[in-house]
Amino acid sequence: MQPSMQNTLTIAGRQFRGFFNSPVAYIVVCLVMAILGPLFWQPFFLMGHASVRQMFSFLGPLLAFATPAMSMGLIAEERRSGTLELLITMPVRESEVILGKYLASLGLLTVLLLCTVPYPLSVWTLGNLDWGPVVTGYVGIFLEGAALLAIGVAASSFTENQLVAFFASAATLVRLGARAQHPRLGLVAQAHVERLQVRREARAGGLEPGLLAGPAAVEGAGASRGGERDVARQLRAGEH
Repeated sequence: MQPSMQNTLTIAGRQFRGFFNSPVAYIVVCLVMAILGPLFWQPFFLMGHASVRQMFSFLGPLLAFATPAMSMGLIAEERRSGTLELLITMPVRESEVILGKYLASLGLLTVLLLCTVPYPLSVWTLGNLDWGPVVTGYVGIFLEGAALLAIGVAASSFTENQLVAFFASAATLVRLGARAQHPRLGLVAQAHVERLQVRREARAGGLEPGLLAGPAAVEGAGASRGGERDVARQLRAGEH
């Protein structure tokens, strides 16, 4: 193993153990699970089918506040206590320090996601659960959490105050989440999904998609393309 990778893994292991030597990991995991449980199980028995889609839809917004709490002290606390300068004077590069701490936060995110595994297992005992979407959902929520943690690490590197890092990261993530929930973007995405479903059904029936799509479908496709142009113009106007 290369010395740089060894240094990175050493820093990651030290930081990961530090999470559980303090109340941070326990507070974050317990709060997320305490909020996620009622949100998922209360409406579950009203859906009438075995699915954990709602769990992933709730996990996304919860991670927007959990990941800043995980990452707020990664660099800020080192700056405040003066150990960052001592760490950098050792035979390690700054990139190894940052990457090691980021890997440690990914480890804590993995622990949090593992704590939710009993939910799909419980749903599986109650009905015929399709595990394909479950695995895909976990991969997607892990990648989302990794992106959120990267923003949190960046915010933590700009200040010595953990609270400032937390609120700066959380405000950035809420802003990005609000922008991602643009209603017209949702309509355009839905139109794309509907067009893909029409084409898939056409191929399954041995028909050409153009033959299956009558005037109404062609008009809907034109409307969706017009909606895309409208959204592009609105986004450009918002940037200016």
